[in-house]
Amino acid sequence: DDDDAANDDDAANDDDAANDDDAANDDDSAFDGLWIVVMPDAVDFGVVDVGSTERRSLTATNVGADPVQIFDLTLSTTASIAVSLPDAPLVLDPGDSVSWELSFSPAGFGPMEGSATLATSRPDQAAIVVPLTGSGSAPAIALDPPSFDFGVLDVGCTAQVEVSIQSVGTQPLVLGAVVYEDLSNTGVLSASGLPATGVVLQPGEALSVLIDYDPTSAQAVTGTLSVDSNDPVVPAASASQVGAGSYGDNVLDSFLQVGNNSVDVLFVVDSAGGMGDEQAALGGNIASFLQIVQSLDADYHLGAVSMEATQQGALQGLLPFVTPNTPDPEGVFSQSVQVGAAAGTGRQGLHSAWLALTSPATDAGGPNEGFLRDAAGLRVLFVTDGPDESAAAQGWSAPDYIDALQALKPNPAHVVLSDISGGPAGCTGSGNTATASTDYVLASTQTGGLSASVCSGGWIPALQDLGWLAQSFGDTFPLSETPIPETVAVSLNGVPVFVGWTFDAALNAVLFDLSHVPENGDLVEIEYTGSGVDCP
Repeated sequence: DDDDAANDDDAANDDDAANDDDAANDDDSAFDGLWIVVMPDAVDFGVVDVGSTERRSLTATNVGADPVQIFDLTLSTTASIAVSLPDAPLVLDPGDSVSWELSFSPAGFGPMEGSATLATSRPDQAAIVVPLTGSGSAPAIALDPPSFDFGVLDVGCTAQVEVSIQSVGTQPLVLGAVVYEDLSNTGVLSASGLPATGVVLQPGEALSVLIDYDPTSAQAVTGTLSVDSNDPVVPAASASQVGAGSYGDNVLDSFLQVGNNSVDVLFVVDSAGGMGDEQAALGGNIASFLQIVQSLDADYHLGAVSMEATQQGALQGLLPFVTPNTPDPEGVFSQSVQVGAAAGTGRQGLHSAWLALTSPATDAGGPNEGFLRDAAGLRVLFVTDGPDESAAAQGWSAPDYIDALQALKPNPAHVVLSDISGGPAGCTGSGNTATASTDYVLASTQTGGLSASVCSGGWIPALQDLGWLAQSFGDTFPLSETPIPETVAVSLNGVPVFVGWTFDAALNAVLFDLSHVPENGDLVEIEYTGSGVDCP
């Protein structure tokens, strides 16, 4: 009985074993009894210098019970990876392996990502993907910004962009030639701060080059910054700049000529004690001056002030100033120049002239309102037997006052200073004695005026010479805006004129030659394109 039971157990075991085999066979049949293991499951080449090669092995093993067919191994990467392939297709028997050697030879700086895909005959492993990673180590260059558009810029405006030369790799960047080229050949694009050949930038370092754009015409332009380096991928990097010039709005300045032979003459007379005789002589001979001025058909304003600073440059006399319409101009002005004697701060002739011709004296309601005219020439005559003491007023030197007086006109040449004085060394004669008047002589010399001796007694010749010097021409027409010089065009009474005038950039004015000065009543029109009206 026991034997029978044992037999029954064996039979049962046999049945179980048979059932187990059948179950196993059923599982194997689902996968054809195949299984592939790939090692490693990811490949990292690490950091590899450009010019070097790093190798890794990839092995596939058949751990199943039946042969597996390997169709191929394909690579998909962002860098240079090579693979040594055994003959394919091939068959791996159970327990067999096959290996491939992968080699990474980076061409430049930066990370690499990719994959190796093994194609097999196993249905559930038809494509086995192995990630590939690594990084190239090398010098690398970047130009920032790689391109730049200045946009449309008015002629007369300027713009600038900073281009950064950057070392963005993992090894020192050695610069070769760094060159800037204005491809439009106009010279309106230029660069500063270009580094010398051989400059080394460590990883992370940078330097800047400044690109300037200064358009001179309505033209599109292009420039390029070229940088050679030891970057193996980009040995010649470049950054481009573009822009376009444009003209501003058209401007028309119109002038009615009223300045031809228009002149303002200021007599600055010493009021110190002892000048009574000189003042009387000046007043008694003023007619000789006026006769010359009137013979020139000059449109004149004549005024006189005292050198006494407490007078604040106020015009003296029965009338503030004399004009061609003044009844008995000789008699009225003869009285004006006899300013009398005053005791005060001394002979401040240059300072008194400056006070007489500037605010507040010339403001509306001021004592000298209307005397100084924009379109007229300016003549100043200093009459004294002593030195100028203006430095005590506000610390200005004689050249300071000369500059300030000439600055009253757009064209400094329209301001002429003269003197009847003791001259550079003083003088004695005709019952008069005078000390040196070097500052007044300097003013006359620097402005093209005349110097006469207060001791000569020759008032009539001196005043006649000064009368001729009073001749003035309205030859300067200041513009309301800064023009593009080549666009300036001039018309006279509606007719374009091409000769006899020039544009003076320093004065920002059109100047007529003496032989082409417009007559009084002429309409002068100056048309031009303004520069820099919309500068950013």
